[in-house]
Amino acid sequence: MHQSMHVDVLIIGAGVAGLTAALRLLQQAESHQQKISVCLLEKAEQVGGHIISGAVMDTRALDELWPGWEREVAAEPVRHQGDRLHLLLNQQRAMTLPHFLVPGAFSHRDGRLINLSALCCWLAEKVTELGGDILPGVCGSRLVFDEQGKVSGVESGDYGRDRQGQPGSAFIPGMRLLARQILLAEGARGSLSRQAIEHFDLARDCRPQHYALGLKEVWQIDAAAHRLGLVEHFIGWPLRQQQVSGGLFAYHLPRQRLALGLAADLDYDNPHFSPYLSFQRAKHHPRLQRLLQGGSRIGFGARAIAKGGGPALPKMTFPGGMLLGCAAGTLNPQRMKGIHTAMKSAMLAADVLYPWLQQQADDSQLEQAFYEALQQSWLWEELSACRDFTAAVQRYGTAAGAAIWWASSLPVLRHLPWHFPAALADHHSASVASVGQALAASPPDNTLSFDHASSLYLSRIDVRPSQPCHLQHQQLTPLQCELAINYCPGNVFSWQQGEDGRLFTINSHNCLHCKTCDIKDPDQTLRWTPPEGGSGPRYQEM
Repeated sequence: MHQSMHVDVLIIGAGVAGLTAALRLLQQAESHQQKISVCLLEKAEQVGGHIISGAVMDTRALDELWPGWEREVAAEPVRHQGDRLHLLLNQQRAMTLPHFLVPGAFSHRDGRLINLSALCCWLAEKVTELGGDILPGVCGSRLVFDEQGKVSGVESGDYGRDRQGQPGSAFIPGMRLLARQILLAEGARGSLSRQAIEHFDLARDCRPQHYALGLKEVWQIDAAAHRLGLVEHFIGWPLRQQQVSGGLFAYHLPRQRLALGLAADLDYDNPHFSPYLSFQRAKHHPRLQRLLQGGSRIGFGARAIAKGGGPALPKMTFPGGMLLGCAAGTLNPQRMKGIHTAMKSAMLAADVLYPWLQQQADDSQLEQAFYEALQQSWLWEELSACRDFTAAVQRYGTAAGAAIWWASSLPVLRHLPWHFPAALADHHSASVASVGQALAASPPDNTLSFDHASSLYLSRIDVRPSQPCHLQHQQLTPLQCELAINYCPGNVFSWQQGEDGRLFTINSHNCLHCKTCDIKDPDQTLRWTPPEGGSGPRYQEM
């Protein structure tokens, strides 16, 4: 029998969206001299432990939430000091595009280079100071429905089951947490969010959500190569040669730190493509090599990015709850910025939810109030302005698609009959044929490029080894196996030689919680579910 706990609002995920929603609700309760019980579940061992982002942040939403925040955040944000866009023509040559060729729509002007983990820790302090409860190391395993079919709570995961799923000697059953409203703020491809979207058919009237896989490393680089506040982006090689959209970034942070990353769209059909190997190979390009020479790598992580934009946004309300931030897909794909949009979606939800909690209103009134607020907000305006960007890039590629989308938005061309057809879901783009080329073998040199094991070490993954495998699957086809080996950045999937030949093995203790397998598996029979609470990476400056 599960123990139960009742609260007014239960929030799943103590990332930037969940913490913003909690803080906004508690601020309103304080201003009205009312009491409200708000509880957040966080599957990481501590707040910020699973947080990973670029990140050049638009501070618009944070300025609204907490004016003067810059004076209080311990990890002081750095003002953006300029953009550089490099076109990598091949593995040796590059061209830096002049500023006048880069439209202002793609600039990071007025942004702040931040440590998102540190920002989440600061927000968590504010939430607890106002009386909110945060339960780290607790994951939500399934939604709870009442007799009317409304979501009434969440069951947390059990602890102490063995590899076969049976209770062990240290078994602790999960809890049943019930609330008047459940806010799902799990980030891209959240497991409970997927349950809600499928159960209530929330994505019925929108385009398929589109994802990218983001890989990130943090480097300590030489002072001669460091330019504090500089934002650099790289497009072209090696992704273009493998028929994959995306690019690389390098953000110059304080203390001679460099945030270096690759974002690869997951709608590719080249079965040989490996985001991890492409990232490692890219660092050998002379333009990137000059940045990293003499430096040392101190962090590694991976995360899926929901970048379908407005046309892929599912219905964000359902009976008993809401989807917030990247759980819904509020990221602006044209700017590749999702922190401020996630925060704004959470603030809008909190602003309509607080008065609803004080009344005996029904869910339909809450839904109507939320969508009225959303459509009157700058969030809706921003997502509407870039609604065709993702479709253009999916149709024409990164550089050409961005240029065509920008041209279509110019006043003189705006009224032409531009057509950007909707693409299929990412898992449909997986070819059995030998489409594209495999990346040429390049053994890691342990100076610029590294193997999976050394990268996972920097992710500080902590998993109880005898817990059940959290990657649920049926019998996998050869195509599913080969794709999984290539797309997973954690080397979770591999072939092992057994007595009866090669055996496909799932090394779930390597999992970075990026959710790529859940997104890209072509048959959708491989599903990511939360492991025991507290498992997974333990990021610090990602």
